Amino acid sequence: MPYLFPHATLELLIALLVSLALEGYLGSISGVWHKYPRIGKLAQSLATQAALKLDKDTAGDGARAFRGVVVVGTLVGGAGLVGMAAQVLAQDSGLLWFAIVLVIIGGLGQRAAYAPLDLMRVALEKGDLQAARRAVDTVTDQDIHGLDQTNVIKAAIEGATTAHVRSVAVPVLAGLVFGVGGIFAAFVAMAIGASLPRVSSPAFAGPARRLMRFLMWLGSPVTAIFLTIAAIGVPHGNPLNALKASLPGTSGLGPEGRALGAAAGALGIKLGGPKIFAERVVARPWILSDKISPTEHDLSRYMTLYGLQALVSGGLLAICIAGLYQFSLT
Repeated sequence: MPYLFPHATLELLIALLVSLALEGYLGSISGVWHKYPRIGKLAQSLATQAALKLDKDTAGDGARAFRGVVVVGTLVGGAGLVGMAAQVLAQDSGLLWFAIVLVIIGGLGQRAAYAPLDLMRVALEKGDLQAARRAVDTVTDQDIHGLDQTNVIKAAIEGATTAHVRSVAVPVLAGLVFGVGGIFAAFVAMAIGASLPRVSSPAFAGPARRLMRFLMWLGSPVTAIFLTIAAIGVPHGNPLNALKASLPGTSGLGPEGRALGAAAGALGIKLGGPKIFAERVVARPWILSDKISPTEHDLSRYMTLYGLQALVSGGLLAICIAGLYQFSLT
């Protein structure tokens, strides 16, 4: 029976809760589990093959963009249909729900965004800036060799927050609204939106990139809510400032602006500002420019904030499960 959202069944909410808990504990599936097909990886491979065949130099930008729309629609729509079919069949199969949980674990990135922070914290404690730069490389697109310690810490906090929007908030929100089909479609949209710009022309990759940015714009407030509530448990955290800093959206910082605002407000630090690349520096607005730049201490506080938001997300889902169960009894 639906609750709040048309496709949010009791079983789906439990699957999401279990998936978030297991992924947060396990990190990413490794060993023998790493060999099973992941929807995002499969979609990236198919999108790359499509780009090699359809993204021709002889085609104009309009034709390339149209072909990009077709590829995105086929892959995202196909994943959505597979997920919808799986959810329908799983209503009578505990084994299939278990398989769905495994697929969701393989697509979520809660622990994957957190792990580099721990590596970087250890490196900074040892005074090894090079190791800290290498650790943050997985969550930032900046030139790590041009980052000093302050910018390494800032890039890590911003990168982990952005990764949470992309790999946790968007899939969970899509699942609540559209069910398992929404989760699968979100995994594919995020995967090809990030990969196609690296292997194809801007015109061909444009539709995938715009879809990814739109979904991140929708997911950013979800991450902001999690961080705002979690700020209650952080030493010297300020949930009210987190809420205030997230509301404007901070234009110029991308679709993840609200989430970054919540992180900055919760910790009382400034984020944003120029991004450093190999050949240029890109100007961006500051968030809370009157605050101090993040320090090693703030990195530890952010790690606490990130861990608490995982509990918050699980707690909110648990409340939904309890509410749906009570609703189903009436």
